[in-house]
Amino acid sequence: MIRTEGGPTLFGEFVRERTVDELFLTIAPRVAGRDDERRRLALVEKAAFPADELREARLVSVKAADDYLFTRFATH
Repeated sequence: MIRTEGGPTLFGEFVRERTVDELFLTIAPRVAGRDDERRRLALVEKAAFPADELREARLVSVKAADDYLFTRFATH
């Protein structure tokens, strides 16, 4: 098992190559948004998937701490 914590470009490469088995995603009660002047990165960058090739995941667990949700997804 290899665990990595990288930016959206690195993560996009792993998703594109289908090398992601699990996704740990933290949901925080913050809304940042983005516009044309202040572009913020997405979860996946430099990789877009057509509707018939979307990467799907199955929710494995959810844990709450304060106002945060810690989720774990299986992708295979």
